[in-house]
Amino acid sequence: MRHIGIKRLAGKPFTYILRYIRNAVDTHYFSAICGLSEETTSEHIVRATLEAICFQVRDILESMRKDCGIPMTKLMVDGGMTANNLFLQLQADLVGISVVRAKMQETTALVCI
Repeated sequence: MRHIGIKRLAGKPFTYILRYIRNAVDTHYFSAICGLSEETTSEHIVRATLEAICFQVRDILESMRKDCGIPMTKLMVDGGMTANNLFLQLQADLVGISVVRAKMQETTALVCI
């Protein structure tokens, strides 16, 4: 089982998301929100979710680096989540490289035109 998105906010409940896959053949992912208490707020769950996404992106980037052997110097991002500054900062901190937001948020949609 692999722990994802583990981080404690000072003086706040310890809420995190566990992600695991049953086996190499079955590609269905399962998650669980852990550390819920009466003090847990929606903000804690949102933060844990953002962190889990950042950890998953880091896993993908590490696999890409291992496959191609070329270190990344920056991560260029677009899409709706790039409007969230906390998400981008968490991602930059976790991958250890610059995260660059596209000037146009939804550049992915341009490919469809």
